[in-house]
Amino acid sequence: HFSWQAEIRGSRFDPALLHADWPGDLAVVFSSSGQVTDDGIKASLQLSKLQGTLRKRQLTGAGELHIENQQVRIPALHLQSGSSSLHINGTLAEDLDLLVRLDSPNFAECWPGASGRVNMSGFIRGNANKPEIDLKLSGNNVGIAGSSIHKLQMETAGTMSADGIINGFIRAEKLQLGNISMATSQLRLTGSPVRHRFEFESRNAKVAAGFLLDGAVEDNVWRGTVSRARFSGQRYGEWRQQQPVSTEVSTAKAHFSPLCLAIVSSTVCAEGS
Repeated sequence: HFSWQAEIRGSRFDPALLHADWPGDLAVVFSSSGQVTDDGIKASLQLSKLQGTLRKRQLTGAGELHIENQQVRIPALHLQSGSSSLHINGTLAEDLDLLVRLDSPNFAECWPGASGRVNMSGFIRGNANKPEIDLKLSGNNVGIAGSSIHKLQMETAGTMSADGIINGFIRAEKLQLGNISMATSQLRLTGSPVRHRFEFESRNAKVAAGFLLDGAVEDNVWRGTVSRARFSGQRYGEWRQQQPVSTEVSTAKAHFSPLCLAIVSSTVCAEGS
C-alpha cells in the first residue's frame, strides 16, 4: 500500500526545449494525489493553472482528471490558444460518456503552418464493447503543409462493434494537393469495422475519377474487392474497370490482383504485392 500527494509549480518554461516549432513562455501549477491499495488505484490530477505564450499567442488552460481502477473521469479540461479553444469532459469506463469540442477561427493558433477555420464536435457513449460515436468536423479555407481546402465537411456516426453500423463521409471543395487541383472530392463509408464499403469520387473541369471498395476482416487478414474504378478526361477519353479485382493485406504480406482499365481497344493494368 502507498499513497502520495504532490504539487508542481513552474514558470518561464519554453516548450522549444522539447520541439523547436513550439517556442513559448509558460507558467504551470499541477497537483496530484492518490493511493494504491488491495482494492486498486485511486488518483486525482489537477491542472490549476496553465498560462503564458505559445508560438507568440496567449495560452491558458485548466482541468482535472480522476482515476478509480478502470474508470477515468474528466469533469472538465479546457485549453485556449488565442481565439481557439478545446473542451473535453466525460467518463471513460465500462459505460462511456465523453464529449470533445474544438472551435478554432484561426487554425494557425493550434498548429504551426496551418490556416483557416476549423470546428469539431464529437461524443462517444454507451457500453465500452459497443459504443455509439458521433463526430462532426467542418472547415473553411483550411491549409496545412502546402495543401489547402476551400471547404471541408466530415461526419461519422454509428455503433463501433462487429455487428454495428457506421455511416460517414468526407467532402472537400477546391482541394489543392501540390500541383493537383480538384473541384470536388468525396469519400463515403458504410458498414462496420469488420465489414465495410468505401466509395470515392473526385473531379475537376478536366478529369474525373472514382472507385468502389468493399472490404472485410477475418482471421487478422483484410480482404477487399475493388470495382467500378474509372477515369475520364477531355484529353484521355473514358476509362473503366473491366472486372472486379481482389486485394489482401495482413501483417505478413500484401497482394493486389491486376486492376485493368479499358477504353475501346486499349487496356492499362496494374498489380503488386
